Order: sequence, then structure tokens, then C-alpha cells
Amino acid sequence: HAARVLNERVRRFAPLVGVAPPPVRIKDMRSRWGSCSARGRVSLHWGLVLLPLEVADYVVVHELVHLKELNHGQAFWRGVGAVLPDHRERRKRLKSEGPRSVI
Repeated sequence: HAARVLNERVRRFAPLVGVAPPPVRIKDMRSRWGSCSARGRVSLHWGLVLLPLEVADYVVVHELVHLKELNHGQAFWRGVGAVLPDHRERRKRLKSEGPRSVI
């Protein structure tokens, strides 16, 4: 279920970020909601499907922007903001709602 939902979200947002949909791994990550490798593979925590969709979408967009910007500099946050203007609020929700939903 998680693979289907999260791959669908990646396919939806990749064109908005300006990247091709990357290979996606769904994992049980211990300390992260997502990651992006230098080779362009995105890994997402299966627990994202337990969160509100707009919060999970923030993680998806965050990792997709890393395909263009490998750091958290100004260009990275501009890229996230171009797709999700309310990304700061979504990030706050992830920090407050996320751990309770998975643990």
C-alpha cells in the first residue's frame, strides 16, 4: 500500500519540481522520513502513509528538490517553496504529528 501511494505522489510532484520521477525505495527508516542518494534514488519511510497527505507531500517534495539541490541552502528552500508555498507550516506539522503517528 505504501509503495503504491508514495510512488503516486512522487509521479505527481516530480514534474512540478522539474525532475523525472526517480527510483523510489520504501523502507522502515529509523531516524528519517526520507532521503535522496547522490545517484538520484529517493527512499521514503513507509509510515508517511499514516500522516495527513499534505504532510507526506512535504517530505516527497523535499526529497525531489534534493535531486536538483543536494544541500539545504537558499536555492533548495526556494525550490520547495515554488511547489509548496506553505512548506514551513507543513514542516511544523511533520515535526509535531509525525512521531505520534509512527511510533
